[in-house]
Amino acid sequence: MSLSKTSNVKGEERTFVRDDGNFVPSDLQEGEHPSLRQRLQTIGALSGVYYVVTHKLFRPILTLLLSKHPQWKALGQRKGTFNKNAQDEVIYIGMAGVHHVFCAALAQYARMAKEGSTLNGISNRSLYVYAGLTEFAFEWVDFALMAMKMWPYQDRDPKFTALLIFHHLFGLLNFQATGTEQSHRDDVKGLTVKLLGVAGIGCLCYPVQQLCDLSTKQGNRRALLINSFNMICHVYVRFYLYFTQARQLFQEVEIHLKQKNQSHLAKYSWAGYHSLSVFNVIVFLGGLQKMAQYAKNIRTLKK
Repeated sequence: MSLSKTSNVKGEERTFVRDDGNFVPSDLQEGEHPSLRQRLQTIGALSGVYYVVTHKLFRPILTLLLSKHPQWKALGQRKGTFNKNAQDEVIYIGMAGVHHVFCAALAQYARMAKEGSTLNGISNRSLYVYAGLTEFAFEWVDFALMAMKMWPYQDRDPKFTALLIFHHLFGLLNFQATGTEQSHRDDVKGLTVKLLGVAGIGCLCYPVQQLCDLSTKQGNRRALLINSFNMICHVYVRFYLYFTQARQLFQEVEIHLKQKNQSHLAKYSWAGYHSLSVFNVIVFLGGLQKMAQYAKNIRTLKK
């Protein structure tokens, strides 16, 4: 086992980088961190698992379930908020919602567990790292799908592709922070759970919203109610938390990296932060557009 000593931000304790094995060790203890090489190889393996589980197994099941909804055919005749194919958009966002909630639950379990406790032989510290890298695997897989023109990017919809590039750049440029001492602080873990959990719930509500019957006032009222709830979640997570607590964390990370003479990593992190900021604003505007559409339908429809 290879151990290299590094100092934490305050310089009061000694932390260690474990570099034994090809992947993130399953028995990380307090003060131990995986190497960058291990994180890269682990996220590569998780990306393969993510693609098989979500795209080959879960997507057909979700498509089958949603296709039985009475409004599924009507949805196929409409454009999505950001994708020309509303059905593809609903399936994709539903998959993303399940993924976000799963990773948030995994991170919360690791957060609540006592330091040194295990789940099937995996320490809570390792479990938290796996939760973060699994979340980032989503972005890595999606970039590969974009490059290969595979679902949901088979039509090269420019609006949809550009939107997801803004989102995924965050994961590509910030994955290296997973597993560091700062990422294991309880306030950072709590922030991670809130960001992923609330965003995931919002994503899961979107298919329900889109499958409302927009030919009736009642259907538009239901869609408007769900969209309003989504907007509240969005403002809380992607504006309040992201532009306050998350920004403060990035400032601390920048100071830490400069102390280690790694200013270039701080630039990458800020680039990812600002990229996701653009995504947050665009999605918010898309939600406002939906609210206006539903309100107009309610005024003009007779019943």
